[in-house]
Amino acid sequence: MELGVFKTMSTAKRLGIFWGEEGFNLVDVSKETPTESVFIPFPKSLTPGTSAVTNDVQVLDILQKAIRSRGFSTSEAYLSIPSRDIIIRWFVIPSMKPSEIQGVVAFEAKKYIPFGLDELTHTYYPSMITVEGVPQIGILFVGIKKTIFQQYTNVLIQSGLNLVYSEPGSMSLVRAFVARKMITNEEVCAILSITKDQGEIIIASQGFVKFIRDFKLQAGSGPEGVAEMDLVKAKLFNEVRVSMDFFTRQHPGIEVGRVLTISSGAPSGLWAGLGDDLGITVQGVDPSYVMDRALAPDTGALHAYGVALAGHVTSVIDFNLSEGGAAQSIKALTTKPEGANSKILALAVILVCLGIGAVFFANFTTAYLLKQQDTEIAAIQAKLGSMRDMARDEIESKEKLEKRKNDALRSLPVRSRIAPLIIRLISLIPDGIWFENLNVSSGEKGEDGKKKSSSHSSKSSNSSKSAENRPLEYYKLVGFEALTASGYAYLEDSNAEFELINRFVETLRADPDFSARFSDIKFGSLQVQDLKGKKVTSFTITCQ
Repeated sequence: MELGVFKTMSTAKRLGIFWGEEGFNLVDVSKETPTESVFIPFPKSLTPGTSAVTNDVQVLDILQKAIRSRGFSTSEAYLSIPSRDIIIRWFVIPSMKPSEIQGVVAFEAKKYIPFGLDELTHTYYPSMITVEGVPQIGILFVGIKKTIFQQYTNVLIQSGLNLVYSEPGSMSLVRAFVARKMITNEEVCAILSITKDQGEIIIASQGFVKFIRDFKLQAGSGPEGVAEMDLVKAKLFNEVRVSMDFFTRQHPGIEVGRVLTISSGAPSGLWAGLGDDLGITVQGVDPSYVMDRALAPDTGALHAYGVALAGHVTSVIDFNLSEGGAAQSIKALTTKPEGANSKILALAVILVCLGIGAVFFANFTTAYLLKQQDTEIAAIQAKLGSMRDMARDEIESKEKLEKRKNDALRSLPVRSRIAPLIIRLISLIPDGIWFENLNVSSGEKGEDGKKKSSSHSSKSSNSSKSAENRPLEYYKLVGFEALTASGYAYLEDSNAEFELINRFVETLRADPDFSARFSDIKFGSLQVQDLKGKKVTSFTITCQ
């Protein structure tokens, strides 16, 4: 999947769907403007909190009736999935080539997810960051279990809808706010969403969600004489502080500048005084500010509206779980800066102008060039000497033969160059790494790339051709040597072990001796395993 690219509608109309705890929010969007909004509640017979995917038949019937009765104008569906079913993780990996990121993300993600990646529909977004002056890559990983996601999609498809896009609900809400210019792409902003006894805090910047955490707001038992409202308020303030502190630990040096609060069914004044408690600006948001007041929107409607804008809000990153994949990692780290196209166009115009001028200039220089060419021909004839009267193909054949002789002589190996490199390799090993095995392979290849034998067998004296008549073969020999090292790293921290291995490979690439001898230095499989009761990281490094 490429970032911001997904199946495009053939019409300007879209149907945004938010699948909430208590029902569906459907928002019909035409040319980025919401034209109709409706909330379809689930039957009371459904168990609260499980109605999303465990009662497919009843949910399917509700959705089909709603679509038919309301006459929604499009079958192109954009789904916003509630946070309870979404896995969002943020982690940091060392700076590396875009082609290496996918394998490292798969390795790292296993540490944060209690089941295999093959059980997930997932995607991720990499961004360049700096940690204590060191360039690194931040990874926002988003996934959902395939079985759960399939249940969502089955209901929509059986309802006659064509699901072209789906994403976490938190990202839908951020997009709706950005589209209405309530938050900007540059600021670090938190959105506090409250629905009855459920709370969610979302922190976003640079076009995507960087942190999300949901929590319950039941008051529980408190000291005698303390009102339930005060207990709920104290719990809310504490949950927000904990979330802010956790975000700061994940993203050192980045601070939230503003908090937007939005609610459906929460007591009024619940967050009064939160700004003073946090020391930052807190602003309440009426859903009607985001959508038309006549549509009577609630928080769920904002999710449905936001997902329907996917692809239209260019400053927000699109995570399309309906397509999955992770090819966006390469694009995310290799995108050209804005203005590049205009510079190329300007350069093209200059070159065209220069080309036109060259046509006129050529008319005045032709005579001079012809005279210069005659002089060069005379000089070449003088250099040819005795070969001046030979045919062109004879000269070229003789030249090639002499060149092959010289190249063959120069390529004869004198001694192996791998031994000094092994000594150099050992001297570069950092603390915490040791080698279990070193393997060296070497040989020689001819110009055609085929291996050549270092010895030649003699022909029988009865051969039909004498040695004098056989054509001589002069092969330029190219020595090839490959070095493979495998071993372990141990620092009592798998993250630190991986970074240690990565830095060691970068050291080898930067070493003048290794870079001059090997064009490809890389690490192979990394695996955390048990070695004599200790968790260590095994690795393989190949130099070719």
